[in-house]
Amino acid sequence: IKLLMYTTIFCGGGAERTILDIINNINLKKFEIILVVGRKNGIGYLKFLKRDKFIKYINLNSGDDEDYKIPDLLAKIITEEKPNICFAPGIFTNFILMDAIEKISYSGKIVIRESNYVSLRNLPKEAKDKITNQYNKCDKIISITKGIEKDLIKNYKVSKDKFILINNPVEKELIRKNSLKKEKNAEFDKI
Repeated sequence: IKLLMYTTIFCGGGAERTILDIINNINLKKFEIILVVGRKNGIGYLKFLKRDKFIKYINLNSGDDEDYKIPDLLAKIITEEKPNICFAPGIFTNFILMDAIEKISYSGKIVIRESNYVSLRNLPKEAKDKITNQYNKCDKIISITKGIEKDLIKNYKVSKDKFILINNPVEKELIRKNSLKKEKNAEFDKI
């Protein structure tokens, strides 16, 4: 199964960390991974990829103020790569992925993830309308909590049958390994 994962940046955030965790733990006998990053800067998580030899990495090399170019570039990649599934991890990456797909003929599955209560954001009306329209065109929406699912159903009229609940991934082995490390911290060493 060819899986294209899109993120605008690949560093620092929880959504980006989720992509890293998925890539580092997915069954590569079943999935061929294409990681597409929109911006040329903000790629710090690349060094944490354990399986970088087994994934295809594409950087769209967009500048920090050139996000408007990304949907056209991403649409071209999707057309060339013909993935079975396209995935994005958060509201603004979801918009970019959906904008790209609307530009082309794409017959694969669209899976997006929402990890925030969207109604708590101060979004303009056009963004709210975009959520209602685009989220209902997806095959599945991964919600990390039931509350986020309810928020999207109630406030944005997203169809209930679109949702699947998957909590954030946790790398138990990494946590265990890091818990054994002795860290030096002057503030806590005084206690």
